[in-house]
Amino acid sequence: KAVNNFLDATYKDTQWSTSPLHAWLGAQKLPYVIDANRDTQLQLQYAATPHTLVVGIARMAGTAFRFRLFHYDGTQYTAVEQEAVDSSLPILFKPLGTPLPESNYIASDADFVDYITELMGGFAIPSFVKRSRQNKRYVTLGLRLNRDTDRMVFSDVIFGADKPAGWALIAHPTDKEKRYLDRLNIEIVNADVADLLAAAQGVDSALEAA
Repeated sequence: KAVNNFLDATYKDTQWSTSPLHAWLGAQKLPYVIDANRDTQLQLQYAATPHTLVVGIARMAGTAFRFRLFHYDGTQYTAVEQEAVDSSLPILFKPLGTPLPESNYIASDADFVDYITELMGGFAIPSFVKRSRQNKRYVTLGLRLNRDTDRMVFSDVIFGADKPAGWALIAHPTDKEKRYLDRLNIEIVNADVADLLAAAQGVDSALEAA
């Protein structure tokens, strides 16, 4: 309860300025984004775009699954069952939770134990995501992987990835991150978000000049 109240105060009740990364990601109109943050920044960037929101939940009675699904029609979120999901819409997957449209978080140790257990059992990923994620490659942005819980969630969320599985933008990665990502067949790019945005701006400028 106290943890949820703190997260609500931080992410629901506090007005944050838009980060350049979230603004850039929103402009890319990506079909599938996994957002490991608990804030609403990326959801706000998708405010004009109908999409499916997948939110991780933990220790929730009355359901065998560890996710909630919402359809966003361009103005509001509505709870939806797996069978009714429009698979043509972009998917925004927030495994660790969000306060929008309702507060659900994976935050405490007990939350992580429950969520990771169900991830490993296949009950924390919707079936349509399991199908669509096969042979995908990923780019991680701003995600450090020093903590065991973060690594366990990440490994299960990208299960079924292509080989190689993608790239991780991590400036000055630790030995632990290097070993872990090498095992997942993910190439480390020794750069940070600022480098990515600068490169993207350079590409956009070159295209405009052309």
